[in-house]
Amino acid sequence: MSYDPELEASLTGNSKTFPLKTAYSNGLCYIPLGRYYGDESIAWQLFDASDHMPMGKATVSLIAYGLKPDKDHVFIKDYAENQGMYEGLKIAGVIGEHTEGHPVELVMRDVYHCPINYDKLVG
Repeated sequence: MSYDPELEASLTGNSKTFPLKTAYSNGLCYIPLGRYYGDESIAWQLFDASDHMPMGKATVSLIAYGLKPDKDHVFIKDYAENQGMYEGLKIAGVIGEHTEGHPVELVMRDVYHCPINYDKLVG
């Protein structure tokens, strides 16, 4: 499944929950779709499925470095408070394997360019 505007509109109210285990979180969460101001790339704020409190922001915008994720991809931040985010989202099936050799690797360490698996996000 790839991106379409109707799917984006449905994500806010119909996001699936999935287990996420990182260095600082371990529970069910969901991701309503957001966008970064300036480059309109996809922004993911994770919320706890039980109390709807924020669990963390999985993505990062790199527009300041002139980088924007490809269509149906996100930049996943996997350092500091997000340690283990990449692996946790990959195990949950929400993202695929990161793109080897993407220019993001030259700009930021522990930020990964990953394809989105929309089937795992929308119910």
